[in-house]
Amino acid sequence: LRTYFPHTTGKLSVYDDSVPRAFVLLRNPLRAIPAYFDAVYEMRNHLPAGTSSTKQHAKSTHDAWVQWRDGQLRSQILLYRRFVSFWMEKFEERDEERIFVSYESLMM
Repeated sequence: LRTYFPHTTGKLSVYDDSVPRAFVLLRNPLRAIPAYFDAVYEMRNHLPAGTSSTKQHAKSTHDAWVQWRDGQLRSQILLYRRFVSFWMEKFEERDEERIFVSYESLMM
C-alpha cells in the first residue's frame, strides 16, 4: 500500500484497519517539499517528470518556486508534521509493526 495520507494529496485505503504493519519511507522535508513543488509544477505545466529543473525551465521554475514557497511553505511543513505524527501514532501500541527508513539513507 502506497499513500501520502494524511497529506491532502493522499488517500487512506478503505481497508486501512486491516493493514497489520507499515514501512514508512521518510524524506528530509528540506528535500521533500521542493520535490513536491517540482512534481506539482510539472503536472500543472504539462512537463515531463523531472524536467522542471533543466536549464530550459530553470528561470520560470525558480520564479514559480519563490512565489509558491512564500505562500505554501508553512502549510506544507505542517502537513509533513501531520504525516509523520499519523504514522508514528498508528502503530503506537505495536512498535515492532512499523519501520521508519530515511529516503536519503537509501540513496547513499
